Amino acid sequence: MDKYKGKKGYISLLKRYDLIFILVSALIAIGVFMIGLNIWNTKKNIGTVVAVLSLLPACKRLTNLIMIFSFKGISEENYAKVAPLVKPEWLVLEDMLFSTEKYILEFDHVVLSGSKMFALSKMSKDKNDYIKEYFETAFKKRAIDLTFNLYSNVNDYAGVLKRMEGESFENEKATDYIFSLLV
Repeated sequence: MDKYKGKKGYISLLKRYDLIFILVSALIAIGVFMIGLNIWNTKKNIGTVVAVLSLLPACKRLTNLIMIFSFKGISEENYAKVAPLVKPEWLVLEDMLFSTEKYILEFDHVVLSGSKMFALSKMSKDKNDYIKEYFETAFKKRAIDLTFNLYSNVNDYAGVLKRMEGESFENEKATDYIFSLLV
């Protein structure tokens, strides 16, 4: 699943994967519990312990599902405005979702070109201010030569993409850091 991080539809795929994983884990746990109950004729058996412990990974996935459940990703209308403007040499991330100590943050669309990072966000002003400062501090701390520009209006964002040169993005350190943040 990691190979899809940063691609349009990744969060929807992750939601389905988490939901299926939770349901299958629950069915397996119920099956193990029922088998143990039939063999030992009591709930106090090793089957019950195994059934409960087998639910721990599902609980982790449930936490993840709760976190990402409200995320919708970039709308088809907005995607149609920005997708044709993307140049092949850019690193493009869509449906970018990550968490920090303070917030769960999301970008609809991100372009990395040359030494610049441009992001389209539909988050509140507080979150946008926070993430701008977060990235500027993180890039400076990690000695990553990258400027961060944030847009909350798709038309402004599309206008910037239209005017941008097609500089290729080859900053492996920045790429590794940004991908490490993705959910």
